[in-house]
Amino acid sequence: MEPLTPPTTVQPGDRVTFENYPGEPEKELNPKQRIWERLQPDLCIDLKGVATYKGVAFQVRGKGLCRAPSISNGGIK
Repeated sequence: MEPLTPPTTVQPGDRVTFENYPGEPEKELNPKQRIWERLQPDLCIDLKGVATYKGVAFQVRGKGLCRAPSISNGGIK
């Protein structure tokens, strides 16, 4: 297990986005909806070490992709 690594040029507050999933983040999530438990099965690291949601890369627009430095083809927990 290891933390995901953002692109080297990101600044605190830069937003991680997913192509084809537009929208604004919720201000506060309702813990009774168990959002993490519903999303987690679709989160993984691809063969190139890129973090993905339903096959779409975690990205910081204009700066690059979020990766797992030494893991490929794994899950995100």
